[in-house]
Amino acid sequence: MAYLSPEQLTSLRKGHYSQMSENKGKTQIFSLGMTVMEAMLLCSSIDLYEMNLLRLVEQKVQQRREIMVTLYSAQLSDLVLSMLAIDEHKRPSFNEVLNHPLMRPYSNKISLSNSNGTKGSRAYPIAH
Repeated sequence: MAYLSPEQLTSLRKGHYSQMSENKGKTQIFSLGMTVMEAMLLCSSIDLYEMNLLRLVEQKVQQRREIMVTLYSAQLSDLVLSMLAIDEHKRPSFNEVLNHPLMRPYSNKISLSNSNGTKGSRAYPIAH
């Protein structure tokens, strides 16, 4: 399931299909945040959307956020909460997520270009 960001939902409501987001990276960060929250809480996030109205139910998202902060460290909760910021300009970039203190031990295992210099990503196993 790909989770739509608030700005994508707004664009869909307005019928602006070609302008789904100013910054696709920030939209992807939101979707990743939703996916991580879903994994952390072991429950689907599809009920956080009213797809017939093309909107995110912010009250339900806030309830999930409150549950998450009681179960996980402040550092992890803060990272995921920042990824779920409603305002895309307040969300971290991909590089900021990789440079977060929780991610630093793993970020050196991620290459943003292939060995031949072409763009792309290649993730290496995190486990040793």
